[in-house]
Amino acid sequence: MVALSASTASRSQLSRQWILKTKITGDFISEGVAVADLNKDGKLDIVAGYYWFEAPSWTRREMAPSRTFDPRKEYSNSFSELGYGCEWGRLG
Repeated sequence: MVALSASTASRSQLSRQWILKTKITGDFISEGVAVADLNKDGKLDIVAGYYWFEAPSWTRREMAPSRTFDPRKEYSNSFSELGYGCEWGRLG
């Protein structure tokens, strides 16, 4: 999984900007990812399968028991992710 970040420049300006590529994990854990501010620190975290990666250090956190998968032999058990805005304090 790789995170890409760039400034909010226009397309013509972006060609003159640097894009930072960061490898977060080499494990196959999900077919898709989502971004959301899970811990309300103002930084977008990455969600993939049953894991989330806390920005900006990309510390891997487990949300539920899971495992890595072998992409040559199997699909993961997570095909898409969705970041949805809600107030966790109001749940339950």
